[in-house]
Amino acid sequence: MATKKEEKELTFEECLKQLEEVILNLENKDITLSDAVTNYQKGLESAATVLATKRNGSQTVVIFLTDGKPTFYGNEIGLGDETSVNTVNAAYTAAEGISCNQFYAVGINLPGENGITVYKNDEDGFWGSNEESYKTSGLAILQNIRDKVSATTKGAYNSTASELTDIFGTIAGSITK
Repeated sequence: MATKKEEKELTFEECLKQLEEVILNLENKDITLSDAVTNYQKGLESAATVLATKRNGSQTVVIFLTDGKPTFYGNEIGLGDETSVNTVNAAYTAAEGISCNQFYAVGINLPGENGITVYKNDEDGFWGSNEESYKTSGLAILQNIRDKVSATTKGAYNSTASELTDIFGTIAGSITK
């Protein structure tokens, strides 16, 4: 006879401790840019899937945490280490599928003002001309994602890893039961 796995609800402090351990592990890994791709769309779609199974009346909080600019969408479509309009738009569309009480988009060391070139195309070997691309920041992309989500309370941050404790403290202070 199969038994249901016992579920344990974690306190925010327990979740924060687990998150800090994950971040420390990320900081200690030697990852080259060619190994690192980031698919915002899949992460946001996963959040929407989890939210679809929530208990009635439960408070829902989504924290979208990333250490990279969006470089892939769908099933491994993208420029690998660059961002395309299709990649960004896929993330925005996925964000529109999220409805929760609180949503926070948190970036770690994302490129600053004009640090991300968003190319018109993502076809292999052709990214579009300079006239067809535009510049933006990691924070601007996170703010656009935040604005696409349906939530009562929203936030968007870009920080260093060492600033995360303060950001999560701010988020924890806004979470109501």
